[in-house]
Amino acid sequence: MPTNAPAALFPRGLISCLVIVAALGFGAAGNVRADDGAAGVDDITLEAGFAKFTIKHLDLTSSSLSGPEFKALLEGLATGVSAGSLAKLDAASIVIPDLAMEQTLGAIHQEAHYLNVRLTGIHAGKVGAYSIASATIGGEMATGQMVTGVMHGIGGTDIDLPELMRVFTETSTDASAPLKPLYGTPFVDGYEFKTPLVDFSLGKATMSDIRGRPLTKSLADLPKTMPAPKAPGQPLSPEEQKSVMTFMSSIFDLYGAFSVGAMDMRDLKITGHGDAEHQVPPFSASISRMTMTGYANSRIGEMSLEGLDVTPPQGKFHLGKFSLKGFDFSDWLTSMSQLMQKMAADPAGAAIAPTDLPMKMPRIEAISLSGVAAEYPMPTQTGDAPAPMHLSLANLEIRPGLSPTGLPISFASTIDHLAFSLPPNLPNSDALGAAGIETVDLSSKFDAQWDEAAQRLTIDTAMIEAKDLGKLTMAVTADNIPPEAFTGDQFTREAAWLGAQIKSADIQLDNEKFLDAVIEAQAKQTGKSASEAKSELIAAASMGIPNLLGNSPAAKALADAVAKFIANPKSLHIAVSSSDGIGASDMAAPDQVLGKVDLTATANE
Repeated sequence: MPTNAPAALFPRGLISCLVIVAALGFGAAGNVRADDGAAGVDDITLEAGFAKFTIKHLDLTSSSLSGPEFKALLEGLATGVSAGSLAKLDAASIVIPDLAMEQTLGAIHQEAHYLNVRLTGIHAGKVGAYSIASATIGGEMATGQMVTGVMHGIGGTDIDLPELMRVFTETSTDASAPLKPLYGTPFVDGYEFKTPLVDFSLGKATMSDIRGRPLTKSLADLPKTMPAPKAPGQPLSPEEQKSVMTFMSSIFDLYGAFSVGAMDMRDLKITGHGDAEHQVPPFSASISRMTMTGYANSRIGEMSLEGLDVTPPQGKFHLGKFSLKGFDFSDWLTSMSQLMQKMAADPAGAAIAPTDLPMKMPRIEAISLSGVAAEYPMPTQTGDAPAPMHLSLANLEIRPGLSPTGLPISFASTIDHLAFSLPPNLPNSDALGAAGIETVDLSSKFDAQWDEAAQRLTIDTAMIEAKDLGKLTMAVTADNIPPEAFTGDQFTREAAWLGAQIKSADIQLDNEKFLDAVIEAQAKQTGKSASEAKSELIAAASMGIPNLLGNSPAAKALADAVAKFIANPKSLHIAVSSSDGIGASDMAAPDQVLGKVDLTATANE
């Protein structure tokens, strides 16, 4: 969207307004003192560099600074108010009926009006509470089209203006410096924003306990490090590339410089009107609630999204809830920042090797989805009208575990009832239909751990179940899996996995209608009856398995169990163990494999 109009409302414009409201009120009040009561001030205009602020009238109650101090504070706005100056502010209240802000960003001009602005309980530059009855915005895009916005109420408690000024204007090289309180509980009580292409609205947003510290490069100076925009197709010079990399490195510092206790946003809606000229179709989306808790040190305690509904031009999508827990991207940010710094020193990248800066991935404790329902058209092979496809998911949860060095040490996942109607283009879908299956309903569970010291991978459970079809459960133990299996380049990883040794495997197949569908598909392909196809499979198992695996007693026992299972498909259990392990090289001679293992195979027990 080619406009920066929302910034005039929240948060940058609002922060600027609050700082300027306080300073203007104290700076324009003359010699009013704490026992002088209220004073009215008219026609205040301030050019703040990035915007022009206009106040026709304000009422100030009970201030304690002298006239010269007020004047010095006001004049200091042109070069930036110091945190120490703001710390001298005291007043019972400031009330502004209309605070106007006007700014031009490139070819975009916009105006915002904050109505009935009220700040109360100001002591040592700290605002006890503030409220804005409403805010409106009007902007003109470079195309001449208009954008409009309105907020239906803004407020909050506990703003530390001196600390805010330090965060915006000062610098610090101490990335571990404590984060100090900036805001208590800010909120926006309804927001609407409209453009020719997209409308956006928000029911309510609240936050709590916002803290921060100065960055290595101040927020005020940060935009100055970006080079001017280039014409399309015009490359950046080495110095401009250096500026971009330096800017990006500073941007990464932002994530660790702030913390948020909690955030809660309700009733978000976006509507795209479409653009026929550029073949952009209309769409709509809504979210009933978004929350975040415990954001600090580049880590999110938990983030969730509830009630997502998307209506594209065709079909629809609903998500009951999405949750992300323990999302820690601090190591990733550090590695990215180091990369940007190295690229700034060497824009051409001639001296940068992939091994110089190993990239660390974010850590996630858990990801979950629930209540998914989707419908979309699926084209048919016959050219008929698209058939409606339905998909649903009751629940999905993933829990990856990483070591302090970033290596995987565990992985667990659960899928409950991932169900979808059979696509018209699915091979052998008629075979499933013949088995009475119209919808595939899958559930699965996976739980594995890797022991770096022992170089051992243990898969405790790998289960997949298809409702009315059957269930497959496996457990595997493998040795000789070094850290290189998860790190390094592709060839190093492949070589490490080829050296793995399987020490044990346990496989359990519980059948319902799955084998019936396989036999039906086989019969269709060969033009035979299902009974004939089953007989051929039994014969193939009885003779083929021993021939492939060396005609050993173990091979014959396996063949007998498989043949018995095909004849009366209820269950098949196979257990294999090897003291020395079975590797990739053993697979080159399958007739020799069973001589190195202990194997048991049973059917229908």
